[in-house]
Amino acid sequence: MDKCRYVPRQYFRTALIPTILIACLMIEVSGCATPLGRTISQYQKAAICCNSMEKFSFEPLEIGDSKSFNLNETSPAYQFSTGKSYFKAFLLPQSPYPYVIVIRSYMLGDHIDSAYIFFPQVITMNKNYELIRATDPRTFKLEKAGFIETTKETWGLMYKLEGEMRFTEDNNDERYLIIQTTDELLGAKTSLSTWRTVPVILPGIVGVVPTGTKEVVIPHSPAGRISISIGKKTTK
Repeated sequence: MDKCRYVPRQYFRTALIPTILIACLMIEVSGCATPLGRTISQYQKAAICCNSMEKFSFEPLEIGDSKSFNLNETSPAYQFSTGKSYFKAFLLPQSPYPYVIVIRSYMLGDHIDSAYIFFPQVITMNKNYELIRATDPRTFKLEKAGFIETTKETWGLMYKLEGEMRFTEDNNDERYLIIQTTDELLGAKTSLSTWRTVPVILPGIVGVVPTGTKEVVIPHSPAGRISISIGKKTTK
């Protein structure tokens, strides 16, 4: 952190500080994210784990749980009807209802111009592994992630896709939940309006300052960083 350690006192009273802090964060993580090309190559080589969903390993979910995980070459892959995908499978709680599950997917990359994101599709199945519900792209919204949240999850770019699924007594036949993606989602991209910046060098600091905004198109990736949380929710 030597490049970020010394900040002259007068700069703490300017609008540069949030930008400088983010710049320092990005200096630290530069080179940490797997390039998208390598991620795609690893995905293409990934072997299919099972010949049926019955052989999936289902991790139990309980009210109050919050879990984070990576979907990548270390994850199982399956040939779903919507295409090949890395996935994570969960066993849904059967009570108490109602509850809500929130899924977040974090943007990865060394900087915004090389960023990518895993766009989830979440499905639920009954005890016979038959499809009950599936999210569509409108379920997930691109949002700014908080500084602490970003630091905890990725040490990277401060954006995420976030969506939720609600469960009531009417959903008590839904036993399993799977986070995956689809061929259609992998072929799509997400647009983002962000700051256009220029480098700035101050005493003890190398950072950037905003000079306006620009539109960036973020490709969807077969791999990503995901979090899932489950909590009580009153019905509306």
